[in-house]
Amino acid sequence: MNWFYNFKIRTKLLMSFILVALIAGLIGYEGITSLQDANDSDTILYQTNTVPLSAMVDLTSAFQRMRANGLELLIENNQQEYAATLKLIKERQADIDTNKAIIRRTVNKAVFEKLDKFVKADDAFDVLYSKFVELCLAEKDNEAIALWRTDMDVARKAEQDALSDLGNIITQRAKNRSDSNTIAANAASRNMLIYVILGMIVAIGLGFFVAKIISNPVKVLLNATIKFASGETDIQLTNASNDEIGELTTAFNRMIEKIALQIQYIDKIPAPVMIIDKEFNVQYINKIGADVVAKDQKQLIGQKCYSLFKTGHCNTESCALFRAMKNDSIYTEETIAHPNGADLPILYTGAPIKNREGQIIGGLEAVTNITEIKDAQNYLTRSTQNLLKAMDKFADGDLTVEVIAEKDNDDIGKLFNGF
Repeated sequence: MNWFYNFKIRTKLLMSFILVALIAGLIGYEGITSLQDANDSDTILYQTNTVPLSAMVDLTSAFQRMRANGLELLIENNQQEYAATLKLIKERQADIDTNKAIIRRTVNKAVFEKLDKFVKADDAFDVLYSKFVELCLAEKDNEAIALWRTDMDVARKAEQDALSDLGNIITQRAKNRSDSNTIAANAASRNMLIYVILGMIVAIGLGFFVAKIISNPVKVLLNATIKFASGETDIQLTNASNDEIGELTTAFNRMIEKIALQIQYIDKIPAPVMIIDKEFNVQYINKIGADVVAKDQKQLIGQKCYSLFKTGHCNTESCALFRAMKNDSIYTEETIAHPNGADLPILYTGAPIKNREGQIIGGLEAVTNITEIKDAQNYLTRSTQNLLKAMDKFADGDLTVEVIAEKDNDDIGKLFNGF
């Protein structure tokens, strides 16, 4: 998956959205296909099952009505009534032939065999029915009734049995088709549900995956920034990708390296340097300054500066840092510091620190240990006083006066020895 990590964030998101869109398209395609299959199945059910069943109903009705019309011939009294009934009989026979043709066009081989059986039975009945009509028209009612009750009744039963068999097989075929459609519809619904669930799982998983590969590096950067803000500079992030976050990580590492180098410069200054905020909380102190107060640099962050050096200016308006932050100027003062109970003559400078808006947010203090300078001043003062006393005695006539030098190897010692 390294190839995916190296894509830009925009490309990652776009690919994720495209994948989700493809999943949605697949689900939609499956749904449309299932609906189309269901529509086709309904069409087939109508054309090959509903239509034949309707034709069967019409055929059965025409057959029964034609038989009723035959009985009407027995009670007709004139030629006009005969003609009207014969017309109805022909219409019923035409209806039977039409519905047989409809069934023949829409059935399969198994139904076709039952249809042939019915056609043969219908043909046999039609022959007897035609003879029955002729007897009625010849007003041979007794012979017609005898035919109706004997041969025609046998033919009628045979045709009705064939018609019943044909109806049963068509009905069974329709039921089978309906069951098949139900199974197909259930399968389509099940498949749709599976696709939807899989699509949701993939979409959610993809969302978590993309969120993870974007948010995790951001969290690492955030934690590193918090550590850096707390004063830790020994930070090196691993760049695992070439996207914008990877570029940001690289830039962050470079920034940390440059700032750490600049801090190292300050740490190398052979004099205490300290940065405070406006509440006199230590924000930074270099290694020399931490050594003076005998504490670790990190331990000093957040402590009050006046609790460390404990000078005579601390917590007074004489403090150079206080005046620098108050008056937006640089001040240099001399005082005695007392770190860890010691007496340390120092010369310190306070300067204001500003943010981008020009607002003073703290101060910088640079401290110089002037112990040696003070010692030299005191030595020179003492030596001068000794020499003046000796010269006063010499002027009073004391030729035995002697000046003892504190140090024999410096210029003052040489001057005393020469005296």
